[in-house]
Amino acid sequence: MKQTNDLIRELREDRDLNQAEIAKILGIVQQTYSNYETGQFELPTRHLSTLAAYYRVNTDFLLGNTTYSGELDRLNEKYTDMVTTGELLSDALSLNKKNRLILQSFLEYLKDKQNKF
Repeated sequence: MKQTNDLIRELREDRDLNQAEIAKILGIVQQTYSNYETGQFELPTRHLSTLAAYYRVNTDFLLGNTTYSGELDRLNEKYTDMVTTGELLSDALSLNKKNRLILQSFLEYLKDKQNKF
């Protein structure tokens, strides 16, 4: 998993922002923000929360604890009329290894089929 300093740099660069712009959002000077990106200073919780909200990612993603970057409240969204995204994920996680591989193959098949139309 990536480190917080690498993740915040990548998020900033992906959006074609400079360090001064992000520093202004955080209410700090550019040099302090630069120290967060280089890993010289640890990113304080208050800035972690601000950046997560700004980039619309979850804090666990910024901390390098997960590769899921989406906001956690999206797990409560209806996936279909019958289940939420979180319920669907829970069902997938309850499968044994063999059935997870089958599900993954089926999802790839559906994505490929969808892309052809």
